[in-house]
Amino acid sequence: MDPYILWLAAGLLLMALEMASGAFVLLPIGLGAATTGVLVWAGVPVNLSMQLGLFGVFSVVALWLLRPLLKRWLQHAPDSYNEHAGQTVVVESTITHAASGSTGTVKYRGSSWQARAAEPEQTFATGSTLSIASVDGIVLVVRN
Repeated sequence: MDPYILWLAAGLLLMALEMASGAFVLLPIGLGAATTGVLVWAGVPVNLSMQLGLFGVFSVVALWLLRPLLKRWLQHAPDSYNEHAGQTVVVESTITHAASGSTGTVKYRGSSWQARAAEPEQTFATGSTLSIASVDGIVLVVRN
């Protein structure tokens, strides 16, 4: 089997896996493999060690070029956690929003979640019923 077929197949496979994972790691590696495959197919005289070197260089360059685009796209992506806003939670342990960023816990959808108050200096006692204002990482931000 010709080496270019292996490079192109590896590139396509990595890009397909990227579509399934969404981690933005396999895409530049797949592009590096595909680019190496195209060069080998075009007849550029390179041995295996040069092919591996080109693959590495192309992968790093693809990562370097794509990173700002992907970062910008992710920053403007809609918040996938908006579905939680407005949902009701019950406080399990006292919640505060102090400068130290301390949190309490709430019961939401049958699980305990870390939570903090949306407004500074608010405190919510155990048993209070609140609503979710937003999600900050894995912490629910709650309000009355």
